Amino acid sequence: MSAGRIDALREGLIDMIAEHGDDLQFGGTHQKSARVALAKALAVLATAEGGVTILGVHACTAEHEGCPGSIRPATDMDAAQAR
Repeated sequence: MSAGRIDALREGLIDMIAEHGDDLQFGGTHQKSARVALAKALAVLATAEGGVTILGVHACTAEHEGCPGSIRPATDMDAAQAR
């Protein structure tokens, strides 16, 4: 997705979440659209450098330093802790 498209999407999501945050939290007419906007906002944040972690879930579009999903060999410390 292009940076321009992400920027336009981000602006719309910010507006939806800001205008209907009460529906998002407490329910209401715009609850569904506010929840969809929040989920899309998390997807947009996953494209940022380092991704996003929320409620214990990490989402990113590229492996990076400290990425919980990276595949790396176990160190001696990791092996000792596993015992």
